[in-house]
Amino acid sequence: MSRDDSVSAGTALAALAICESLLISLVEKGLLDEVEREEILEAALEMHVRAESQRFSRREHEAAAEMIRRVLVRSDALGG
Repeated sequence: MSRDDSVSAGTALAALAICESLLISLVEKGLLDEVEREEILEAALEMHVRAESQRFSRREHEAAAEMIRRVLVRSDALGG
């Protein structure tokens, strides 16, 4: 993995962690319920599954979708 790839992967993981934390915080504060949180993640997942972007490769969209699936599974396992 090149340095540029490492920076890109690190940026993506940081963004994912921030978004996941924000969703958890919104649920904990009662601004979103669990169903809404799940709908947000499912909409993001669907966007990457159906993506036809010229900016990102099919492989990048598939990787993003897989990460979102993991967030959904992990939060379901935690009772969220």
